[in-house]
Amino acid sequence: ILKITVLAAYRPLHLFSWVDQLLQSNSTDKIQRIITTQITEVREEQRLRSQIPEINVTENKVSKLVREQYEANPYPRWINLGLSPEPQTIRAVMHGLKVNLDLNEHQFPANPEILIAGCGTGQHALSVASRFQNSSIIAIDLSLSSLSYAMRKTKELSVANIDYMQGDILKLNTLDRQFDIIESAGVLHHMEDPLAGWKVLVDLLKPQGLMRIGLYSEIARQHIVEIREFIAKKGYENSPEGIRQCRYEIINMHTGSGSRIQQIINSPDFYSLSDCRDLLFHVQEHRFTLPQIANALEKLGLIFIGFDCSTQIQNQFKARYSNNEDLASLPLWHQFEQDNPNTFVDMYQFWVQKI
Repeated sequence: ILKITVLAAYRPLHLFSWVDQLLQSNSTDKIQRIITTQITEVREEQRLRSQIPEINVTENKVSKLVREQYEANPYPRWINLGLSPEPQTIRAVMHGLKVNLDLNEHQFPANPEILIAGCGTGQHALSVASRFQNSSIIAIDLSLSSLSYAMRKTKELSVANIDYMQGDILKLNTLDRQFDIIESAGVLHHMEDPLAGWKVLVDLLKPQGLMRIGLYSEIARQHIVEIREFIAKKGYENSPEGIRQCRYEIINMHTGSGSRIQQIINSPDFYSLSDCRDLLFHVQEHRFTLPQIANALEKLGLIFIGFDCSTQIQNQFKARYSNNEDLASLPLWHQFEQDNPNTFVDMYQFWVQKI
């Protein structure tokens, strides 16, 4: 039992030929949770794959590479998810976010149709399903492995208002429909041409519709940029062995070099192969500044209405810029980020409205 437990910490058990014997054993009660996670649930996901409809087949080279990465490593693998205790109307959600939107003039649908573009393993879609009252959600991703994980967790939580589909953002115009809300967080910056993907999503958004976008910050990810350059220079491969070698060298790196590389050892994602691959070895990564985002919004016919960020960050911003309208000023946020470069260390997450 001890040997199996140790092995499971380094290799997925479902890949071994003897797992059926393990399932039939009467002496595995002490490691039942490991067996469930690494064998039973994986087999359930494999069964669910055939039930996921396909909207289209991606032909884009980068999209194919991204799909291959997430087929091998669905991200993130999660167990528990804190869902909203009580779904709210769009008006109530927007009021809570304190976005720059006239809630009295705007007419919000009672039964919103929502698109999650790049839903991954289901965390995002399930959070949205629990956040918006009477919502109907289509959640799309490139990876069947991620989608089957999402579908299993959705069934486990008895959530019934999400439909999962496999598809590429670049071809979502084949849906031939529009949505009241579109959310895409941590997805566009992994495309070959993020603005081309963003344009497709804007075309799928109803006039006056709302969109929530998540993009990497150029300022906040300078240590990641340095690490990616370090990985390229050293020639570390995007493989388990390559990732382990890279982590070993970073952990043992001389701290007096003035490099920002060792900042990464404070990230929990650094210590998981799957998470570290997404963090440092991703096949495609773009980063943005707020002036670049402002320029993109103008081209796409979108109005910035506010960041979806912590109360702490908002209070720090308001201590410097006291007018309520300032919260919707990207130039002021750019000034604030330059003075506080770790503000958006995860990513920019913000709301816009279609003109």
